[in-house]
Amino acid sequence: MTDLPLTSEALYFGLNIGLGSIEIVKMRRDLVQLRDIIENRIRNDGDRAMISGSTREGYRLASSDFDLMQWPVNHKLISILSQAERYQSTKNTLILMESERCPPGFVLLRLLNDTDQYRVHRACIEENNALYISSSKYREVMFLKYGNPEDESHGPCTSGTVEVTNEQYDHACCFMSDIWPAQALSWIERCTSNLWPSMATLSKIVNSGCHAVAIGHKLSSYEDVEWRISFSLAEHILMFSLNHCQFLCYGLLKLFLNEVINKSNAQERVLCSYHLKTTLLWVVQENIVQNWCPKNLIKCFWICFQTIINYVYHGVCPNFFIPENNMFLGKVEGDV
Repeated sequence: MTDLPLTSEALYFGLNIGLGSIEIVKMRRDLVQLRDIIENRIRNDGDRAMISGSTREGYRLASSDFDLMQWPVNHKLISILSQAERYQSTKNTLILMESERCPPGFVLLRLLNDTDQYRVHRACIEENNALYISSSKYREVMFLKYGNPEDESHGPCTSGTVEVTNEQYDHACCFMSDIWPAQALSWIERCTSNLWPSMATLSKIVNSGCHAVAIGHKLSSYEDVEWRISFSLAEHILMFSLNHCQFLCYGLLKLFLNEVINKSNAQERVLCSYHLKTTLLWVVQENIVQNWCPKNLIKCFWICFQTIINYVYHGVCPNFFIPENNMFLGKVEGDV
């Protein structure tokens, strides 16, 4: 099609109106960050909260949920015991992420010293003279504390509706690590080899650490105890580093998922926007598209779409940070 570049440019400017211009997206992100700062300053429960997901990234789609992550500030995750030296055990509860018995991308959380959080204590189970925080028990305790009777459980989250604004929300209670997890150390080497993201962005991501959210692998014998490593902060930094064409391409993928794929298969929605985000990040890092610009938008979209179709065909969607974690395992396979 000789007119494909012109069509792409028209689509680019149309999506600027529908999804937001560079200036509008920046304003949305700044407002979310300001909201986080204000709300965390007035909190008095010892927790910190962060708006996450597409809202933080600058999207305002009708299908988007309002995602909130919450964790106790004085509970610190570590990957190896020597990292405990970074913290004062009298002021912090230390939690060791054990990965030996878990699938890639998942960990067990072993309590190393006393906790001042009743909810954490209630969620502990004992094994081999050690205390582990059960993800399923923690979800139950947090639902009783923060959930409403009409709320539902959705993965690691409590899902419901804000009465005043009628917004759909997902509330995930988790724990945070200030240290980049050992399972994702190879990701740093891959970024350095592929020259994306930049060294400044890479440093910022690694220093941001990670979270552990209360959900286990559905095929694991430790599902009720396991926690999934979450790279939400890292993903936000990566999304902020994309150019506007890449931002719009992901928005177009989300629209296609909601308006075409999920509408034609409403009974069983097996693909989610996170699979599409993962696909986009892989395509960007592997430099499959050399020129992300308005006249190439349709081509960029099509390459991303072909990539996700290839993932579906092979039943493998590698997590961007821990590729050994196949996010389709037990979900997108066989007849599905």
